[in-house]
Amino acid sequence: MRVGTGTMFADFLIRPEFWAIAPASLARYLSHKKPIRYCHLDPAPPDRICYIEEYKYVRKSRKKGIEVFTNALYEYLRQSHSVELYEE
Repeated sequence: MRVGTGTMFADFLIRPEFWAIAPASLARYLSHKKPIRYCHLDPAPPDRICYIEEYKYVRKSRKKGIEVFTNALYEYLRQSHSVELYEE
C-alpha cells in the first residue's frame, strides 16, 4: 500500500504487527504521537538530494523577503536531526 501523505501513516499503523517504511523524520514525528518503534534500514537507501533554485534576476522589492525566507529555511534545516546540509 502507498499512502498519499505522511500524516496518513498514523491512520494505518493501528495494530502492533503493522509496519511501514518511511523517512526518518516522519518516523520520529509519529513516535511522539503514537507508541511506535522505528529502526533504520541497513544498508541505508541513497540520500535524497534537494536543491534550492534561485531566480537570477530578482526584483529589488522582493530581495529582502527572499533573503528572510531563505535564512529562516536554513536555520530550520540546521536544527533538523534528519537533514544534512551541503553548503558551498
